[in-house]
Amino acid sequence: MPDPTPIALIIDDSCPLVHVYRCHWMDVHHEPPLTKDGRPMLETIPNAFLDRFCDMVEALGIRGKFSIVPAPGGLGDVVQGIAGHDPALTREWLDTAKRRLGPLFDFCSEGITHNLAVNLAEGGYFAQSENDWSQTQTRATLTPYLIRQLELLRDAGIDATGVTSPWVFGEKVEPEYMAAIAAAQQAVYGRR
Repeated sequence: MPDPTPIALIIDDSCPLVHVYRCHWMDVHHEPPLTKDGRPMLETIPNAFLDRFCDMVEALGIRGKFSIVPAPGGLGDVVQGIAGHDPALTREWLDTAKRRLGPLFDFCSEGITHNLAVNLAEGGYFAQSENDWSQTQTRATLTPYLIRQLELLRDAGIDATGVTSPWVFGEKVEPEYMAAIAAAQQAVYGRR
């Protein structure tokens, strides 16, 4: 029997408890949280979902990249916890990710909210998605945004090896975005 072909699995948009696409669907698209066939989208993703995923990747020896949204949907963050949930549930999710996925996957941040863009200067949110907001930015505004998402992961005990773009974040300003990524990684982790 020939050796199996190695593959890597890329997991995007993961986060504790929050169904980030549901938030995005409501806040950005202003649509009710329903699937195309009319079923309600789950509001909460239980930690047991991550446990089942870890069971599968451990059993099969799967490796890859696992992005984490550090302030999912703008409903809290991985350091302070998620609104409406016991902070212990966020810590449990992080502990499971670090212990069970850390040996198998690289961790990356994926935006701050994967929803509305955060107004870092004044607080609150812009009326644009992170994706839309990013398309007109420069490295001067993108760098602090990337630093903030990496800091949240670092402060939660996650060593992020890079960033993942929510949607097509920064696509129209790619040279500025790439410079901001390098600057943010240097600022937070002392590496490019």
